[in-house]
Amino acid sequence: MKTLENHMASNHGGVTHRKSSQTFVIVDGANVFQTAKRFELYYRGKMASARSLCEPDRGEASVRVDLCRLMHLLQMEYEPFLSPPLLVSGAHPGLEPTLHYAEKAGFELREIPMKAGSRERGVDQMLTFELGQVTARNRPDQVRIVLLAGDKDYAPSVRRLVELGFQVEVLFYSGPEGCLTSRDLREASTSFRTLDLAHQGLTFQERSRQGSPYLA
Repeated sequence: MKTLENHMASNHGGVTHRKSSQTFVIVDGANVFQTAKRFELYYRGKMASARSLCEPDRGEASVRVDLCRLMHLLQMEYEPFLSPPLLVSGAHPGLEPTLHYAEKAGFELREIPMKAGSRERGVDQMLTFELGQVTARNRPDQVRIVLLAGDKDYAPSVRRLVELGFQVEVLFYSGPEGCLTSRDLREASTSFRTLDLAHQGLTFQERSRQGSPYLA
């Protein structure tokens, strides 16, 4: 994992973390893992433009994110944690092996009941609720927040937390012309770090395994 850690360090962007505070890490599961599939097309040179990469249903279907490697990255970069990194995800029977693996990797789960193949409409509301809960219980000098998501829907909540004095870092894919993370979200946060250079160390190609350690 040394290469992965070095990649993250190289994308630090000059941000200095306050060592006295703890970190609250929260992950939009579907957002992270679907975006990893899209970024793979760019990484492999199959799709170069921002416009084509961000079209609906784009992505390399066989690409998976290894949750143990993601957890290791978070531990190396962001400990001490306020609580175990929180992964918010839709939940249906087909995802049970994946969510079980996420717990084994050390993530705390918040599951939103859903039907297989449906869109995860409640994830952003749950994630926003969790952000509100942790900031209501802690002062800005006690906790910094790391959000693994790229959707513009989170920008208003992040902006409010920053106005209250909280450090909110967005850790997500950038892609060509920064297309994979909302500009509104980047600008609302106190800092942005890209996962682009860590992509190869975080992902693998699925070879028809059952119960694989990822979110589809």
